[in-house]
Amino acid sequence: MAVYKRNNVWYIDYYIKINGKRERRREPVSPRRDEAETRLKEYREIMKAGKDPKTTIEIYTNEDQVLKPIEIIVPRLTQFVPIFLKLHGNYKSKKTLVSYKNSLNHLLPVFGKKRLNTNTKVIVKTYMANRGNEGASNSTINNEI
Repeated sequence: MAVYKRNNVWYIDYYIKINGKRERRREPVSPRRDEAETRLKEYREIMKAGKDPKTTIEIYTNEDQVLKPIEIIVPRLTQFVPIFLKLHGNYKSKKTLVSYKNSLNHLLPVFGKKRLNTNTKVIVKTYMANRGNEGASNSTINNEI
């Protein structure tokens, strides 16, 4: 874990173990070194508690200026689809929206109840293999994913 400066911005550099694999993360923090060091200390405490710092939001209240971490609730695919279509679908043609809906007909039974951050390479590769066995072309499978 380190604090370093690049182009007048202080960064933190740390490692975290996720799903058995060690992941290196680097984040820009502030133009001030003391803020970067404070953030790194906060991240160390969060990681000691066995949590991922990326899934923790920092909230400051106006009354007491106390840092309160809360867990981010990652939506399920069924919860995310309406948001995606509302934000992204407005700029797409009707044909593209039909394509999205056809893809979702295949994706929702498999991924619909899972949280978006729990899908692993193994789950996706298994889905791709099963779709290939059903007779879907590689292009169709890649477009669905």
